[in-house]
Amino acid sequence: MIMKKIPRGMSPQGFMLLEVMISLSILSLGMVIVIQSYAGSLRAIRRSRDITRVVFLAEQKLEELRRESYSAEELEGNFGEEYPGLEWRIDSAPLEIDEEEIENLNKVTLTLLRGERQMVKIATYLPTPDENVTGTENERE
Repeated sequence: MIMKKIPRGMSPQGFMLLEVMISLSILSLGMVIVIQSYAGSLRAIRRSRDITRVVFLAEQKLEELRRESYSAEELEGNFGEEYPGLEWRIDSAPLEIDEEEIENLNKVTLTLLRGERQMVKIATYLPTPDENVTGTENERE
C-alpha cells in the first residue's frame, strides 16, 4: 500500500484553521450587510407611515376648513396629545390673478410642522369667510 505524504499542518480529515477563519469572516460580513439592510428597511417603513399620517391629517384639516368657516383666530394649532409635536398653520390671502384680486376667493396654504421642520405644505382655494356668519347651519336659522 502506498501512502501519500501529507504536508505539515494539514490533516486528511478536515480544514485548516486559516480556511475556517476566512469562511467565518465572509459569513460575518454577509450577516452585517443583511442586518443593515433590514434596519434601513424599518426606517423607510417608519418614515413612510409618518408621511402618510401627516398627509391624512392635512387633508382632514382642509376638509374641516371647507365645512366650517375659518377665521383669523384659528390660524395656528396642534393635533392634541394623540399627535404630540405636530402643529398646523394656515396662511390665507385673497386670490390674485394678473395682479387683479378675485372677489370672495382666498388662497389658503396649510403647513404641518414637527418642531421647526416642515412636514407638508398644501395650498387650496376657499371662499372668503363671511364674518357675519358664525356657527353651523342650524344655529344660523
